[in-house]
Amino acid sequence: MIELREGQMASLGKLEKVDLREGWETEAQDFTPWLAREENLEELGRAIGLELEVVAQEQHVGPYRADLVCKDAVTQGTTRATGDMPERKRLYLRYWTEFREFLLQHPGMPLRPQKPSSDHWTTYAIGRSGFWLSAVASIEKQRLGAEMFIRTRDMDPKEASRRLEKDRQAIETDGGFPLEWQELPDAKGSRIVSYLTGVQLDDEKDWPRQFEWLANRLEGLDRALRKRVRAL
Repeated sequence: MIELREGQMASLGKLEKVDLREGWETEAQDFTPWLAREENLEELGRAIGLELEVVAQEQHVGPYRADLVCKDAVTQGTTRATGDMPERKRLYLRYWTEFREFLLQHPGMPLRPQKPSSDHWTTYAIGRSGFWLSAVASIEKQRLGAEMFIRTRDMDPKEASRRLEKDRQAIETDGGFPLEWQELPDAKGSRIVSYLTGVQLDDEKDWPRQFEWLANRLEGLDRALRKRVRAL
């Protein structure tokens, strides 16, 4: 998500080719365990639109060896389709469509309703490029997450998280609930998040309660963090 301040022009970075062994000396002992960590697997899953669960590492598959064998945590590796969209994605699309309608029925909230997504997350602007709010729904983990994710180019995301955490007590007071500060040392971003556990996403009768929780948490994050993020 790119959000520019008034008068600011977009700038693009340049990809550089690097030797992967500068970061991971060996594939089996260094790179594969790093990729299998929860925060890195979550980033990979976001990129390809799946909730991934590790089945095995460095496993032989026929004449080859797979670095990482994963399954879709939602469909357990199978695809049940209606039309050309897997049922898992249809569930998420319905979920975020109904959540968007919920937000539209509460126009006083600062969140701008987004186009419904078939992914397990949806994002909202918070006033500065590289910082955004996300609502995340995990079928595998049976939980909802309301978070601010930091992956900015104009400052170190870890440093941004640490500077905000210095004001943690005031932020949690302004937001109205406790938060987890996840620096994600092996990822390029950082996360500030609140979770609701024990959630069944396929229980549509419970959606109003889930939507109320998500909206409340996202509104609280926006209230507590928007001005502070702009001031960093």
